[in-house]
Amino acid sequence: MLWPNHRRLAVLNQGGLQATLPYLTQLTQAWAKAGEDPESPIRAEAHELTGYMLANWPRELRHARNAPNAGATMLELLGRLGDAARTDDFLSEISAGGLFDLSDNEQIAQGLRRLPPSRAAELLERLVDNSTSAAIGAGLLARTVFAALGEFEMRPAAFALVATLPGDSTRKVELPSWQQPPPVDPQLVIDALTALCQIDAALAERAAGVFLGRPATYGADSVLVPASLALIQSVVAQAPAVARLRGACLAHLRARIAEPLAPPADWARDSKLSCGCRYCVELSRFLADPEAKTWNFKAAQHDRSHVESTIRASDCDVLTATIRRGSPHILECTKNEASYKRRARQCQKDLADLAHFGEDQG
Repeated sequence: MLWPNHRRLAVLNQGGLQATLPYLTQLTQAWAKAGEDPESPIRAEAHELTGYMLANWPRELRHARNAPNAGATMLELLGRLGDAARTDDFLSEISAGGLFDLSDNEQIAQGLRRLPPSRAAELLERLVDNSTSAAIGAGLLARTVFAALGEFEMRPAAFALVATLPGDSTRKVELPSWQQPPPVDPQLVIDALTALCQIDAALAERAAGVFLGRPATYGADSVLVPASLALIQSVVAQAPAVARLRGACLAHLRARIAEPLAPPADWARDSKLSCGCRYCVELSRFLADPEAKTWNFKAAQHDRSHVESTIRASDCDVLTATIRRGSPHILECTKNEASYKRRARQCQKDLADLAHFGEDQG
């Protein structure tokens, strides 16, 4: 097959990113080796190639994820080439459409630094506002603060971040139906407060209010305590929002430590169940009985499986075993001290966390 030489890059681009990114890497290396002349034909060829690449870049998130790290690689190469125009094009046409993730944030932050301050501020706001999760937007803002604090205005992006925080009723991020909302983890809180405390203290306080006011979203043990422990070792340790979060976590730990903790005095156990059928009513009576340690439930497999399912769903202090003797078989239920042991382990962890906060149980 023959084609005009001047269309060589257009033909190469038909091979997709797996063909163009390695070739762009070669051009970038060749340009650096030749002395990095801004007027070099090699750089001109790289600029032309990136134009073709941008035109065909995947515009849907599900397709973009088939080429992980492609965005970060593209931005890194554009930075090495000193191509601010294409950097602007890529950030505005691709990244700002939500087509980036946590692995791209470092290169996006560096790319913004190569743009005029007003343009960088505008794009950062769009990037945070259009990110597919608050965690990605918070990570980008934190990374940009670290790389470029004071170089351009970041307050509009900070407002956008607070508006996207899960649990804030002023804004809900719409995700494609095929993409499940990402779970909230401590890093979201860490990145958000690290960035906001350095940009605008009032916005940081507002974000802290969201974190503390939505316990179903920001669990004290799963999210807030580990986030607070990390933040008190960070550059924003003395910020009012961080102090507020720390105080709430300390109160949570101290309240639980203060609760009485002792092994059960008899065999009575929590008898609240998620089901009220006749078999589960029998189970509930067994659980409430202070004298009964075991209960043999003789029934068909379907009914035995149902009772086992209720025990698991209600987190009962009961071990089960099937005795395969006779017909129907027997589900042997034996009470244990699982709840007490869990609470004892939790108490030890709470005391350790309290010590990490620099506090004791007094």
